Amino acid sequence: YGHIFLHCGLCDELNINANLQVRMASNKYWTTNMIRQETSDEKMAFFYDQPTDDYPVWIGAFRRANEFPLKCPDRVQVTGHVRVEKPDVNDVRIRIDTTGGCGGKLTACVLTGARTPPQFVTS
Repeated sequence: YGHIFLHCGLCDELNINANLQVRMASNKYWTTNMIRQETSDEKMAFFYDQPTDDYPVWIGAFRRANEFPLKCPDRVQVTGHVRVEKPDVNDVRIRIDTTGGCGGKLTACVLTGARTPPQFVTS
């Protein structure tokens, strides 16, 4: 059990499960055939607009992945990407982007153990 640190979150719009997404992102390997067939044209266009050799959709700017990240067995995702007023914590994800890149109080997350609640430090 542990944490995984992602920009946005794991994506449920792909043909691959959460553990495989983590492994493929770690190895910097992904292709457009990972997208489910029923994925909308808008999502497909978003994926193709990204430089697929450097920036896969599920760790990039796909907002739905941040709103509803795919649960990863035995891991909690620590993400930013979308501004939140205060840290948002549940059993799937910890969101800590309290500035949205626009100034304000920066928040850090202190993790002392896999099952220990996070502590937050703000600037």
